[in-house]
Amino acid sequence: VNAAAVNAENKIIVASALAASSFFTVDHKSLVATPYSIAGTIWQTSDMANSNLLATGARTNGTAIDLIADQATEGKGKVSIFPNPVTNNQFAVQFNELESGQYTIQVTDVMGRNISQQIVNVGGKMQSQSIRMDPGAARGFYLVKIVDQNKKAVFSTKILVQ
Repeated sequence: VNAAAVNAENKIIVASALAASSFFTVDHKSLVATPYSIAGTIWQTSDMANSNLLATGARTNGTAIDLIADQATEGKGKVSIFPNPVTNNQFAVQFNELESGQYTIQVTDVMGRNISQQIVNVGGKMQSQSIRMDPGAARGFYLVKIVDQNKKAVFSTKILVQ
């Protein structure tokens, strides 16, 4: 099992990152697993690998789970980061709709420690910048934040380094 989450029916969804057909719901009382049908497509690594299905705390049955990506991403649509999950310790930042100017790309670990910082001069839409992380960087989640010249965050999201 590469990922697990609990759905609105209090059943556990388990999955493997190797195949989209490997999603199952598990009744935690009987431990009976049944294939889980997925609306949409999955490419190799599940959305759970991006932590998009994480929800914590007390919840009443049947309440919708808001995706973390929708809650936590500032500047959605202005910047794209790919691939995510990150492979080979390298990813690209594409500036889609930011005004021209100087920006700083900051990568921090979950403890808030600075892992990487790079200044970029954005000249127009669709400009792309490659970010290479230290090959010794631990696998796990990192925060990518882009700040303008006034130190104001214009974009932030999380990435998963595999």
